[in-house]
Amino acid sequence: MRSAIFFIVGWLWLYAQEITVAIAPEVAQKHKIPLKVRKGTLTTLRSYEHHPDPNVVDYRFSLQRIDHPVDPALAAVKAHYTALKKQAKAEGGLSEILQKTAQIQPVIGASFAGNQFDGSTPPDNTIAISNGGIIVTVVNSNIAYYNTSGTQLYSSSLAAFYNNNYTAFLYDPLVLYDPQIDRFIMVVLHGSDPQTSKVLLNISKTNDPTQGWWVYEISGDPAGLGRWFDYPKLGVSTDDIFITGNLYNANNQFQEVIIFQISKNSVINGGNIQGVYFTQLQNSPFTLLPLTGANGNYGPPYYLVSVNPQTDAIYVYEVTDRATGNPVINAYTISNVSINIAIGGDAVQKGTNVVLDVGDTRVLSGFYHNGIAHFVHNNIFDPQIGYNGVAYHRVTISTLQASSAVYGDANVDFAYPAIAWMGTNPNDQTVAINILASDAQSYPSHLVMIVETNMNNAIWTLVKAGERFVDYLAAQSNGVTRWGDYTGITRKYNASVPEVWVAGQYGASVGQYNAFNTWIAQIFRSDLASTATAQPATVIHLYPNPVPQWFTLSFSLNEPQWITIAVQDVQGREVALLLQDRLHQGTHQLRFDLNALAKGTYVLTIQNHEGKIVAYKTFIVD
Repeated sequence: MRSAIFFIVGWLWLYAQEITVAIAPEVAQKHKIPLKVRKGTLTTLRSYEHHPDPNVVDYRFSLQRIDHPVDPALAAVKAHYTALKKQAKAEGGLSEILQKTAQIQPVIGASFAGNQFDGSTPPDNTIAISNGGIIVTVVNSNIAYYNTSGTQLYSSSLAAFYNNNYTAFLYDPLVLYDPQIDRFIMVVLHGSDPQTSKVLLNISKTNDPTQGWWVYEISGDPAGLGRWFDYPKLGVSTDDIFITGNLYNANNQFQEVIIFQISKNSVINGGNIQGVYFTQLQNSPFTLLPLTGANGNYGPPYYLVSVNPQTDAIYVYEVTDRATGNPVINAYTISNVSINIAIGGDAVQKGTNVVLDVGDTRVLSGFYHNGIAHFVHNNIFDPQIGYNGVAYHRVTISTLQASSAVYGDANVDFAYPAIAWMGTNPNDQTVAINILASDAQSYPSHLVMIVETNMNNAIWTLVKAGERFVDYLAAQSNGVTRWGDYTGITRKYNASVPEVWVAGQYGASVGQYNAFNTWIAQIFRSDLASTATAQPATVIHLYPNPVPQWFTLSFSLNEPQWITIAVQDVQGREVALLLQDRLHQGTHQLRFDLNALAKGTYVLTIQNHEGKIVAYKTFIVD
């Protein structure tokens, strides 16, 4: 009887909303930065009810830009540390740290293969799970639904998901589940130029994504300043949806961040969008993360965070009101951070000299719980040789005091963390952190760690061991290959004991390529695992099966230009329009699934805006 009462009380508490804690007046006076932000009204370019057509031709087309612009100073620092790692005599590594134990450790329940490699890299995994147990997981080029046993309910490329109605590049998806409205919310970016840049906001019509979505097209340049929207972040409050992004000009130079604040009530049933946007934020933060409630929604006020590696500072932004009210933004700086915010060298891996790009120190994932902001990012762990770890910050909102730590280990690189709450009561600050890892004795692997309330213990558990080194496209990019811009983690809100689901990438042999595949897993706490209803581990092999044939073609552009990519038959008739978008200068690689075409001879053409052929290739489907 006692356990039954505990379960009922716990269940009710799980559905309680987060308590919003205001910043104390004396603290606000001391730290507040007066803001002169630009505020505008969001408008919808187009909205519609959307049902993915299972019979639409799915070319599983992907286009990969191989060379990416990098800040020269950052590149020099990373190159220095990368050289030191290659020279170091590495010992220990993953095999050693995985033997460590603590009172609370990650326990894996269900475990199965997720979205498979289809030519796009990095995967940029994102994942959400409903109270009913449906999982939506998305990578840079495809989307899939699963149940908790690993059975795939739906899978397609992002282009086919939208019934091939978009011809500009679709990328950088993010998905979350909002237990308050019992819907999935997803963001996908469209185009990488001021003329094509859109933010596609998708709201599932019910808690079952197979029943369709409401789709809203929002300009990526709402102020009309000749900018395009990149690197989105997504969050929710009690009343609103928050989408943030970095804005670039037509020359791909970073200009500023932007915040979209959208009323949930205006979009969950297909109504007209109601929302505002904010730009010209003081401090010029780079990548601003909205903090969703750990176990329920909160606000107003609502909080967003960023870090500055030049000053080792944390920026906290406070949105004071709902979108349909009169929201303004207050900004606060925390300058006494106890860690050095910096990045080390790229990651080494077993079996190859190719290194994995560790990115930079932008904030990657976080949440708000019981008056505390929790968030994580890549950060240097070993300043001698340059191995990277996980920077984890807890900021008490009422006092603007930060507790920070970097978790890592000698001779191992950790990168691209994502964080979720695993507590059992409001004062339990235990968290799970999804992570990628690699070292000289190991292939790129997917791990999860638990950090307890005292922040002293950080114990890793292997989710999926790497099966092969990754060198996809490294030959065209000076021996460096993409590792990931982020990984996915989500809490199951109505679970009787803390339960999170993770999605991350691991090195695999995929046909003729050494690339990343996705693995999905259910995570429990070891101290509560005996009371959890863990699913038996299920291994699901390659999707699709059999492995399709892939068409691959590389081409280079001497300058940014508009490009049309199409497939024609031998009579010159267009069979498929794969892409119409403005591409950046540099080398690109495209590929798509030949099984989408009937048997015959075809020509793939790449034309510029004048109709001149940039590249072409004849191929046969038999």
